[in-house]
Amino acid sequence: MIKIALAQCNPVVGDLEGNLTLCYREAAKAAKAGADLVIFPEMALIGYPPEDLVQRRSFREKSIAAAKKLAKKSADFGVAILIGSLWEDHGELVNAALWMQDGKIIHTLHK
Repeated sequence: MIKIALAQCNPVVGDLEGNLTLCYREAAKAAKAGADLVIFPEMALIGYPPEDLVQRRSFREKSIAAAKKLAKKSADFGVAILIGSLWEDHGELVNAALWMQDGKIIHTLHK
């Protein structure tokens, strides 16, 4: 049996550090509740809708760095994370679902 937690949070558009802190808090709460997996909403790390922010290279780079920080922290929480985020795949900007576990991004899903 797998216990799944749904993170119902309200990220702020463009507030990467604040949203990252929010994700840490929700993942810790899920782990404390005994969840094996916590699922976050679309664009939880960057806020929705990001609109023009995604056109800024510096914002894209910071967004991907934030996703990697969350992935690394997943090892501390002991819970797998599935989160919607901005991602680049072979130079293409995508809206992806990132599976994070044991301190790494295990898989990216996008159309």
